[in-house]
Formats: sequence, C-alpha cells, structure tokens
Amino acid sequence: ELLRSWRSRSDPRAFPGLTGPGRRSVGLSQRDVARLTGVSERWYGSLERGDEANYSADFLDRLSSALRLSRAERHALYLRAIGRPPVLAAVPEADAAAEMDEILQQFLDSQSPNPAYVSDLAWNVIGHNQPLREWFPWAAHQANLMRWAFLSREAREQLV
Repeated sequence: ELLRSWRSRSDPRAFPGLTGPGRRSVGLSQRDVARLTGVSERWYGSLERGDEANYSADFLDRLSSALRLSRAERHALYLRAIGRPPVLAAVPEADAAAEMDEILQQFLDSQSPNPAYVSDLAWNVIGHNQPLREWFPWAAHQANLMRWAFLSREAREQLV
C-alpha cells in the first residue's frame, strides 16, 4: 500500500520521457518505476506485492530516489523490504535529525553570498542556501544533481 501511495503522488511530467500523448493515468505506473530504477516490471511488482526476494540496497536507494522518498519513508521501505534500516543514511531520532538539519542550514546560510549545497552519496541535495536557489531554481524541487544534470534541458545550458 505504501509503494502504491508513493507512486500515486509522483507526477510523471516531472520525469523526462515518461509522458506521452494520450497518457491518462495520474502518478507513476509500475512500468514507470521499473524503468526509472533499472529493473523489470515483474521485479518491481514483486516488491510492491510484498513478495520476499533478495532486494539490494542499491535497488532500494534507486527506488527511494525515483519516488523522492523522505528519510522516514526510505527507512520504512528498507525495514519492510529487507528487514533492516539503511546502513549509510541511518535516520537518527526525530529531535536529533531536526537539530542536525538546523545546524546544517545555519552552516549553509553562513556561506552567503556564495551558493552552497550539501549532497549525499547518491547526489541528492540534502541542504542548500538562498544564493544557490537563485542560481539554480530547480534545487528547491529537483533534489538530485545527476538527475538534473543529465535529464534537464536547463542543465545543458547552465553547465556550459
């Protein structure tokens, strides 16, 4: 149910190449998610049905990125799929996470007038300051640097 819910809140128009003429569905289909994560539709469908299989952390990270899951949602995905929390991005207690986010944001804000951001190992932007948003407006809604660099038309012009 969670995966279906996460799929339904994703806008296919936000993913280049997924929308075509005559598309009527709202949210991502299983086929879309399988394509975005580099697995077969059957493999992804088995996860969504709750079938036990040898799901890799790499696949779960790609899925988390494709569905743009929050830390807590990613944590829940790992627990349900493989029975353990994610290793590299273990989620601290809610109060500690909020405090760390505040400290990180203060650090980024202190870098003004220079644009600044922090990314994780998967190139997801986990924090940025106002000058970065002014230079790269996509940072507020497209939080993966590689997805932006390779799939966005603006990136082709801005990076040159």
